[in-house]
Amino acid sequence: MAGTNTHGWAAKQVAAKAPGEWTVVTRDLFADFGAFTLTGIALTPLDGEAGLYDHIYLGRTLEDLDRIDATGLTKGPKPREMAPEKLESLWTDLGSTDDAKVYLSTWTLVAASGQSLPYLKKQLQGTKATLDAKQVAQWIKDLDDDKPVVRERASHQLEKAGELAEPALRNAVETAPSLEALRRIERLLEAIEKRKDASAFIPERARLVRAVKVLELIGTPEAQQVFEELAKNASDARVVEEAKAALKRLGKKP
Repeated sequence: MAGTNTHGWAAKQVAAKAPGEWTVVTRDLFADFGAFTLTGIALTPLDGEAGLYDHIYLGRTLEDLDRIDATGLTKGPKPREMAPEKLESLWTDLGSTDDAKVYLSTWTLVAASGQSLPYLKKQLQGTKATLDAKQVAQWIKDLDDDKPVVRERASHQLEKAGELAEPALRNAVETAPSLEALRRIERLLEAIEKRKDASAFIPERARLVRAVKVLELIGTPEAQQVFEELAKNASDARVVEEAKAALKRLGKKP
């Protein structure tokens, strides 16, 4: 339920108000309601006006849902073809914060597997999500600045950087110049641990993780071979981790 529960129904609120644009909502129904038997669905605009609903899918796991192509792009006797510049555009869209854009780019790449597979292999092997080490060091130093506004700005930047700043933050635990700085570092590290999923990554990192998912959705022997190579040779540690996990899900030893 989104908005005001005018009827007082036993519902889980997912948003304070109804969205004004297309919004993807994913819920764990067992976590929300426990064991139950679903016998029907009644889509109801509680304010009495019209409501627009695109689709509803049920799955046992998030992986099940991820494998549903609601675009219809993969339907057809052979892979689609696209211009090289379109591949670049789709690669950019994989790092978007717009769920709809990410979903469409994902399935477009899956549908054009003949071109996207070698392209993604090249991107994943040689791309590494990084931050400027000097800038990260300065932010960490600023955590102990005399000015509160400087300390807050540094905390915000390090929080945005997420796990890319994690190694430097862990090293700084031993050398924190003050209790104030140490507490901020510890809070940042705790936040990073809680946010280690694709939706919380900075765009560069999200793009890499989602590209691995595209390869898994393609699922051909050629894609599995790419996973095996990435698990051994990828530049980015997260890509190596995701490739190994994909191989395990596909029943292959990394």
